[in-house]
Amino acid sequence: MYKRIKKAKLGRKSSHRKSLKHNLLRSLFDKNYVLTTSPRAKVLKQEASSLIEKALIKKEELSFRRDLQVIFGNDILVKKFVEYAGKDKVGVRNVVCTGGKPLAITNCLNFGNPYNPEMYYQFAECVRGMGDACRYLNTPVTGGNVSFYNLSKDYAVF
Repeated sequence: MYKRIKKAKLGRKSSHRKSLKHNLLRSLFDKNYVLTTSPRAKVLKQEASSLIEKALIKKEELSFRRDLQVIFGNDILVKKFVEYAGKDKVGVRNVVCTGGKPLAITNCLNFGNPYNPEMYYQFAECVRGMGDACRYLNTPVTGGNVSFYNLSKDYAVF
């Protein structure tokens, strides 16, 4: 049996709801924060996540750039959004979409045997990626742990 997917109406007609979403997205990526109600913040988080996922896949397509132009209204915000989407991490997106600013990161890393070249490569790239993210977001690493030799009989356990 077909069941309709419910979407948040926000007490608005569809055209006004679309404009509201575009304005919230524009404000989020222009000013890096939004002051709004909880239901609107939930819708904004869904819209921003969806848009970022699309950007990771379609960022070079002209049709997607035109869609972004409709949403953001100017080229500066479109470039800023595409740059942000290319460096996005899920945790940062969740913090930013709810109006917060990331202050620091904590790592909890689990790897297999570091003497195995593949495991060592994973560890090195993970640390390099965390460093790049921290430099981009201007945040320190405040703590965490790294665990090696997480192995079962046949394979590494993460």
